[in-house]
Amino acid sequence: MDIVQIIRKYQGDMTQQQYADALGVGQSTLSMLYSGQRKPGMEVIRALVRAFPHAVKEVVDAILAGPADGIPEDDPTSPFYRQIEQVA
Repeated sequence: MDIVQIIRKYQGDMTQQQYADALGVGQSTLSMLYSGQRKPGMEVIRALVRAFPHAVKEVVDAILAGPADGIPEDDPTSPFYRQIEQVA
């Protein structure tokens, strides 16, 4: 499962606007993620993990599974992974 699929999963029955409000991001951000016009950055990943702490394992698993849209291909010592650890 990639990060966008995980983000979508936690939307549940909420509208995009309700979900964006819960995450603290703009509705247009979600719309662009879902349509592939934007890749998820740390802002969105942090918002997801803050709103849904139990999503941490899925997010980390997606990152460790290998490169995917929006996930930098890096080693665990990179700043990207250190930021994930700070959120967790």
